Amino acid sequence: MPSGDSTVELSRRRLLALWGGATGLGLAGGRLYGRFSNGGDCDPTPLTAAPTEWPSPHSDRGNTRSVPAASAPTGPLVERWHRAFEIREDARPVVANGRVFLATGNRAAEVEFVRAYDIRDGRSDWEVRFRNDERSTSPVAMGDSVFHATTTEESGTVVTALAAADGSERWTRAVGERENPTIAAGLVHLTEYVGHDGERVYALDAATGERCWERTLSRSVRGDPAVTGGRLVYNVGTEGELLALDARTGAEAWRGDVSEYFHPNNDAPDSAITDAVRGRIVADADRVLVTTFGGRLLALDAASGDVQWTTTSSRTALVERDGRTHAPAWFTAGALSDGVLLAIESRHLENADAMWAIDTETGATRWRFEPTSPELLSLSLPTIAGQKAYVCEYQRVRGSTRLLRFDLKTGERLGAHDIGEHGASGPVLADETVVVADGGGVTTLRGD
Repeated sequence: MPSGDSTVELSRRRLLALWGGATGLGLAGGRLYGRFSNGGDCDPTPLTAAPTEWPSPHSDRGNTRSVPAASAPTGPLVERWHRAFEIREDARPVVANGRVFLATGNRAAEVEFVRAYDIRDGRSDWEVRFRNDERSTSPVAMGDSVFHATTTEESGTVVTALAAADGSERWTRAVGERENPTIAAGLVHLTEYVGHDGERVYALDAATGERCWERTLSRSVRGDPAVTGGRLVYNVGTEGELLALDARTGAEAWRGDVSEYFHPNNDAPDSAITDAVRGRIVADADRVLVTTFGGRLLALDAASGDVQWTTTSSRTALVERDGRTHAPAWFTAGALSDGVLLAIESRHLENADAMWAIDTETGATRWRFEPTSPELLSLSLPTIAGQKAYVCEYQRVRGSTRLLRFDLKTGERLGAHDIGEHGASGPVLADETVVVADGGGVTTLRGD
C-alpha cells in the first residue's frame, strides 16, 4: 500500500489480462438499440463532496464551474507553490479532501501518473503510474475515492478506483474505448464507441466496479454529459439531438432536438458550415445550456428538454476573406450560477476572445468583457465563486497568462495577477485556493 511519496505501477500485462477477461462480458450484454439491460442487483451508495471542494473537472456534475464564495481566497493573491511537469491539454486538476489530484504524463514514454498534493503546501502525498498512449482524461475525486481512466492501443480504456488517502487500488475494470468518467447516483458512467453501431452507455457501481446497467445507442455520444435532477444529458450524433437518461437505471427521461435553430447555411450546397451541437453541456436544476457551431446558445428545460430561449453570437454571418469562407463567431458555455451564465465567445477573424454574462431566465446579455489589447488574447473557461468571476487571459504573442477577477453583477474588473508563461486551463477554486494548470505544471495562489 503506497504512502508518502510512493509510486505504484499497473503493468501492461495486467491491463491486457483485465481486458481479455472483460471483453466477452461486455459483448454479452447485447447491442440493444433504444433499450437498456441490467448487469446485476446493484445497490450503489451516492458519493458526496463538500461544497467548497472541486471534485470533477468542471467543479460539479452539472459542469457549472461555480463554487461558494468561501472557496475563494481573500486579500491580494500570492503564489504558494508550483510543480513543473507535463500536463496534457485535456487533463484538469480536481480538489477534494484537502488534496489536489491531477493526471500528468510523458507522451513520448507512454506513461501517465495520477498525483496527489497537499493543497496547502504542495507536499507530494502519493502518485500512481499507468500505461497510457492515448488522450488523457481528468480524474474525479468523490467520497474517499479517486477515479481515473487510461487508454492504450492494446488494452483499450481501463478505469481504476484509488483510495484518496494513499492511492491504493480499490478496483480496476476494462471498459473498452474511452471516455471521461462521470459520477452520479453512486455510479461511474462511461461511454464506449462500438463502431458504426453507435455508442454504448453504461454504469459501474462506484464502490465495487460491478456493472449495473448498459444502454446501446444508434448514434455516437459527443463529449461528456451534464447531470441535472438525477439525469445525465448527452449530446448524441450530429443532428442536434440531446438525450437525457436516468442516472440510476439508464431509462430514457427525454429527448430534445435543437436542429431547427441551426445556421441557415447548414448543409447548403458548398456551404462552409455544417452545424451541430458543440462543446460542453452545462446544467443546473432548471436548465440545460448548449451551444452550436453556427453561433447559437440555447437553454432547454431540464425536466422536459423543451427549448426555452436562444441567443446568437455577435457575428452569425459567414465571412469571405482572402479567398476563404470563415464560420460565425461561436460560444463556449462556461460557468453557471444564480441565474447567470458566463460564456466565452471566440471569433475566427478577431484577435481576442470575449466573455459574456447572460441572464439564464431570458437569454438577455447583462454585460460583456471585450479585451482592448491589440495582441492575440485567448480566454480560458471562467469560474464563479460567490459574486466574483475568475478567468485566465493568455497573451499568445508574449506567451504570458494573467488571472483576471470580475464583479459578477456588474462586470467591473477587480484585479489581475500574472501566473506564468503558458496558456492555462480554467481556474479551479477550492479551500480558499486558486489552482491553475498549464502545459508546464500546476500553480496555486492564496490570499496574502
